[in-house]
Amino acid sequence: MTNDVRELPERLKTIVHMVSRTSSVVDVGSDHGLVSLELVEKAIIDRAIAVEVAEGPFLTVKAAFDRSMYRDHVEARFGDGLTPIFPGEAKGIVIAGMGGKMIWKILTTTHALEILSVDLPELILQPMEDSGLIRFFAYLTGYQITEDRWIQDRGLIYNCLKLIPPTTLTNVDFDQAFREYPDMPLPAKIDFDYGNAIHHHEDLVFAEFLQQEIDKMKKILRQLEQARTIAAMAQKNRWYAYIEALLELRIH
Repeated sequence: MTNDVRELPERLKTIVHMVSRTSSVVDVGSDHGLVSLELVEKAIIDRAIAVEVAEGPFLTVKAAFDRSMYRDHVEARFGDGLTPIFPGEAKGIVIAGMGGKMIWKILTTTHALEILSVDLPELILQPMEDSGLIRFFAYLTGYQITEDRWIQDRGLIYNCLKLIPPTTLTNVDFDQAFREYPDMPLPAKIDFDYGNAIHHHEDLVFAEFLQQEIDKMKKILRQLEQARTIAAMAQKNRWYAYIEALLELRIH
């Protein structure tokens, strides 16, 4: 079995191109193992471990790997996040196709942080939403974001990020940080939510995504217009302030 990177969806193709040459990559939620197989076939990595938490996808990936001519270089493991992985196995980690909150949860478990501290892996992350949490994670831990792309694939817009590890992982209270993130002062919160793209106008894909985001915010505000509780009023004021700061950053 072989794969041509041109046959992959654009979002998976982008992931493949973002992975650096290394010995091993762990692919969490592997989408049929396509990225793992492509990385091995292109000799970008020597070994891939695909992790699936549901039995159906796990069996599908395992069967695909067993049929592959690269079966000696790919392995499917059953488990949640990075729990099936041991320190020393993850020189790179790919997590795509899930929300930023779930990616945060996967990366900040005690076991995951042990792997990150020991292996200091490169991270290729493609959150479906809440990508600001990924930038916040990088800021807290010392990871450097070297690529932050907005791409369009089959009518949807995806944010793809490449994080390069620090020499030492910073110790962080991730539970407290997660609680504090939503109420971070503006415009710092916006910078995390959208990255450098918020300050540039030439990225047409991001511009389309941003308009979609603003439309969603305005819809939320319309729903809050009739609310009279103190909590709803505070939330409404927060949304108004967010949109105003967002547009101000976008203009300059």
